[in-house]
Amino acid sequence: MRSPSRSAFTLIELLVVIAIIAILIALLVPAVQKVRESANRTQCANNLKQVGLATHNFHVTYGVFPAASSGSPNYYSGFVSIMPFLEQEAISKLWDPSKPVGDDSTFAILGYSNKSLSTNLVATYVCPSMIPPGKPLANNRGYSSYLFCAGTFYEYGFHTMPSSKFDGVIIPYNPDNTNIDPDTGLPAVQTDRVRLTMIVDGSSNTFLAGESDFNLINSPLNTSTTLATSGPQWSYAYTGYSWTTTFGPLNEHTAYTAGEATALGCTNQYECGGPGNFRSMHSGGAHMAVADGSVRFVSQGITKALWRGLATRNGGELVSVP
Repeated sequence: MRSPSRSAFTLIELLVVIAIIAILIALLVPAVQKVRESANRTQCANNLKQVGLATHNFHVTYGVFPAASSGSPNYYSGFVSIMPFLEQEAISKLWDPSKPVGDDSTFAILGYSNKSLSTNLVATYVCPSMIPPGKPLANNRGYSSYLFCAGTFYEYGFHTMPSSKFDGVIIPYNPDNTNIDPDTGLPAVQTDRVRLTMIVDGSSNTFLAGESDFNLINSPLNTSTTLATSGPQWSYAYTGYSWTTTFGPLNEHTAYTAGEATALGCTNQYECGGPGNFRSMHSGGAHMAVADGSVRFVSQGITKALWRGLATRNGGELVSVP
């Protein structure tokens, strides 16, 4: 006699199969995420390398490194200045350096303006690992993931500082903005800009730029509502938007109050962490571009002395990038 044929799984067999599939998915998802993050880190480092090479090509053309800001009254960033060397002609050829970054006067006539151009996302300026800002930025400006390194000083105190205190490769702005070339937007007299020969500490031992992000959280006493938009913006020139320093620690994502910072032994809340610091969405550290054109992943466990020593161009520190 024939045995009756089976037409379906038993409930126990079905549950076993589902359990096996669930286990396989649980094992596979972390592996996929790890591979994706590895690819993102590689792309992020490559973006930063392109920024470094474009900055060097700017130096080859003009004999100086760009300033992080065009200064008053236009306030467009050094990332705008290096765009011609990043094959970003779609923006750089239309950008008017004689007008402020938020100027919209040409839009009705030309169909574009500095303000409208600044809303674009530039792929080279965005690390794929970075979570976008939590809400639209001012004037709907396009976000980015990188900041120039201007040295070691307290970044929000630069307004009252003499240019001699700007100790990094990229100075915040050129103090003499009285004689601007209308074609390039650069000061005709560039004595305050940094040249390669001025990096006495060695180009392989000095930071040029690095990562930042919008992933800031409040400390227990901080009630700030602006952290969702505190991060890099490629077109706008100001500390935390186009440049920063190593005054604060690497990869700190907590924003402290002044009182909390004092309790922690910091000069102010920015020395403890928060807006305007180098940080990333990568685990354990962030990518930093070095003035020799290379990119290194720097551990967040780096000592304060080494972190700051690597940001000066002529501080005389006996340090090297780890």
